[in-house]
Amino acid sequence: MNYSTDISPFFVNTIPKSGSHLLRQILLGIPDMKHDWDHHWYFEGYHYQLEEHQKRLQTLKNNECAFGHVYFSNEWYNMINQLAM
Repeated sequence: MNYSTDISPFFVNTIPKSGSHLLRQILLGIPDMKHDWDHHWYFEGYHYQLEEHQKRLQTLKNNECAFGHVYFSNEWYNMINQLAM
């Protein structure tokens, strides 16, 4: 039985100390799901890092996700929409 799926790249936003690592383990239980700690660490959403974060998020492939603890901002809102996440 083949459980392979193609899931568009996505961004998971959580609150610190709310179970982010448990959520990551659950997501990685999905067949073929990946999260690369080296390239897609926890994004913290500082405005001066927006350009760098966008570049890194653009490198996500199908079945990959990135995590962050990002407070709402129009800049992040627009970037996530632009990246269709």
